Amino acid sequence: MARRPPERPARPRPMAVTKLKGSWWVAFMYNGERLRKRSPLNTRAGAEQFEVHLRQLVSKHGSVGAALTALEPKPSERKVTFADYSAEWLATYVRTNNRASERRTKTGVLRQHLVPQMGHLPITEVQRRDVEEYKAVKLEEKLAPKTINNHLMILGKCLRTAHEDGLIQAVPIIKFLKSAPPDFDYLLPIESYQLLQADAEPMWTEMARLALRTGLRRGELMALDWSDINLAHSRLTVRRSLVEGVLETPKNNQIRHLPLTRDVIAMLAPRAKKNGLVFHRANGLPLGKSVMGGAILRLCRRAGLRAIGWHVLRHTFASQLAMEGVPILVIKDLMGHSTIQMTMRYAHLSPSTLAQAVPSLLLAEARAIASSWQPVANRTLELTPVQVSGPTSSV
Repeated sequence: MARRPPERPARPRPMAVTKLKGSWWVAFMYNGERLRKRSPLNTRAGAEQFEVHLRQLVSKHGSVGAALTALEPKPSERKVTFADYSAEWLATYVRTNNRASERRTKTGVLRQHLVPQMGHLPITEVQRRDVEEYKAVKLEEKLAPKTINNHLMILGKCLRTAHEDGLIQAVPIIKFLKSAPPDFDYLLPIESYQLLQADAEPMWTEMARLALRTGLRRGELMALDWSDINLAHSRLTVRRSLVEGVLETPKNNQIRHLPLTRDVIAMLAPRAKKNGLVFHRANGLPLGKSVMGGAILRLCRRAGLRAIGWHVLRHTFASQLAMEGVPILVIKDLMGHSTIQMTMRYAHLSPSTLAQAVPSLLLAEARAIASSWQPVANRTLELTPVQVSGPTSSV
């Protein structure tokens, strides 16, 4: 009898269950198609059971696509996902309560970042670990911690609204990444003078002067109307901003009143009108963002300065006020900030001002030493007023 060759040991099947960033996943190939799903039970045993269920579905339906379709709950059983709720949130809450620029920002962050990663999750099952996984993925994508924190602020607001709507019992804890405050450029007084003395088109020099003297944002400069300027009372009122061609209220929805300096009044008075845009194109239409960007670069080049943007002039306004000792709360009101923390970020002091601060301790000590030579009696007389007990008598 012929001997049968020994049976070859079966090849081990590749691991279909793996743990990635705190979550258990099932992944395997079927007829050249790859199936990858996160286990609904976040344990190894739960993932292995889920793998068995997935293989049964694939075998029954003949393809990965059909199996995944069968896995989806029926419409009557389907839970509201984060993608579902965030779309409704954009169409209702954000559309009603946010400015156009905020709506664009939130829409972009949700569609490009949050929904692709978290959209499949039922809104009731978004947990802290999902937030931590999102942070880890975005850090791997080389996004800055400040950018990720901005995403988390939008996520948090969306989930808080869902809580207010009664869809979720509690909002998961969202811990922000540590990020260093960004550096802000600003001009020293001599550089501001150089910018305003540059041989450039008059309108751009006027805009730069007004920005340096008032701290207006670029959109506020573009939307400024003659009806907002009261030359007789030396006052400018910020009522609107032009963002992406849309007129809207200023940032933080704060209308603010700013005093005008003598040089600004002298600059505006010769061409003052009752209404109409103060700065505009030749045809009277509003200026565009790209046109303004090119103009400030030309102005810097002719002044022999580094290239800056219009917002640097706003930083300069706050910084130079701080260097002159203007109280920080006054700067906050002039800038239109909602919190004092924002003002502290903008109104940074120049290194030269900081260098002069500590030596002032020596001046205080010198004054104390200079007064110490006086007799005690003299110093007492300076501090204690003479008490007259009664009428004086003549001699």
